[in-house]
Amino acid sequence: MSKSSTFPPLVALVTALLLIALEDLGAEALFHIPKGESDFSCQHLGHEIAECDLCSHKWLFVLSAGRSGSTTILQMLNQHPLIQLSGEHQGQMNSLKEVETDMFTTSRHPGDAWKHEKIATNHFYCFIQRWYFLHAGKSCGGNIIHGFKEIRYNKESMLKFIKKVFPCSKIVLNYRRDVGAIKQSRRKWFHGKGAQSRDLDKQVQSLQKFHEDRLKFKDTFLMPLEDFSKEKFNALLRWVGIKGCNYTDVLHENHDGYKPDHRSVLKCA
Repeated sequence: MSKSSTFPPLVALVTALLLIALEDLGAEALFHIPKGESDFSCQHLGHEIAECDLCSHKWLFVLSAGRSGSTTILQMLNQHPLIQLSGEHQGQMNSLKEVETDMFTTSRHPGDAWKHEKIATNHFYCFIQRWYFLHAGKSCGGNIIHGFKEIRYNKESMLKFIKKVFPCSKIVLNYRRDVGAIKQSRRKWFHGKGAQSRDLDKQVQSLQKFHEDRLKFKDTFLMPLEDFSKEKFNALLRWVGIKGCNYTDVLHENHDGYKPDHRSVLKCA
């Protein structure tokens, strides 16, 4: 597909995200326009951008190769009231990463035809954070950990992009050691549309390598399906920063396809 055919949908996506954000909060709340002032000016927007801190909120993501228990991890974490993670969103950030690429391309073009004010990537990252902040959980409290789970972000370039946008986030990396089992599950439940074993190998290897590259930062947690246990999930909870609570059992979401497991398995002192 040519660039000319992909760019308009990207522009439409970003525009739609901004419009929805404005509709949800209103310009005054979204950009912190001083109380009593009704005008929405470049001055207010510029001040808000300058004040943006990419580490001002707590972020937690569950990134998976798919059919590896990621929904179980999502539901287990969401049982704690201070954790609010949303489900999958069809890989929206893949398109947002393309927008970043377009921004870099635009900035390198000389001449009046491409002339515009300089756009700092940090401003774009702030915008992305606001979108996911608005749509991850019901509470916007500063003590709430927000985030999402997704099975479409398992390439090295995409993993690095997520850390640029959310530099202080913590990421749970989920997969199966038995790649053949992932393939078999995908074929069974996705009407024969399972990925090739070689592609799945690459996805799992990317997740593992990303963890190795981040070891010194201690901001990734390996959670292969084969290791699921009460002890492992309690270790995950401590790594997230939650104390005083323990899991009494492990949920089994998507059992026999997509059957939910709504048991309460978290006990807090």
